[in-house]
Amino acid sequence: MSYSGALLTITKKKGSISEQDNALFKKVLGILDMDEFEDLNGEPFNLTLETLQTDDTQYLIKLTAYHKPDESMLKAAKENDVPLAKEVKDILTSTLGDQFSFKVGFEEW
Repeated sequence: MSYSGALLTITKKKGSISEQDNALFKKVLGILDMDEFEDLNGEPFNLTLETLQTDDTQYLIKLTAYHKPDESMLKAAKENDVPLAKEVKDILTSTLGDQFSFKVGFEEW
């Protein structure tokens, strides 16, 4: 499978991710207004946290996903999704920036 989309990488600044961190993120992500954040197809962003098996200090959120996009779709998706992903990042940074760092990307997986 080949998907591309906007990603948000979240890194805990000190220590490993705990159950308290999981609860905190679920609470914060739950209050975001999903109507504000839609992909190119009008679908709401996915705000499901994924923990990385290889790194217990990081989360990954695949905000959007496009199955095998062509070049024009990829360009349009990137132009639509990255600014919105940065808005999500800014909201999270304003509330959780003392404990976590955030990085927006647009990648294939």
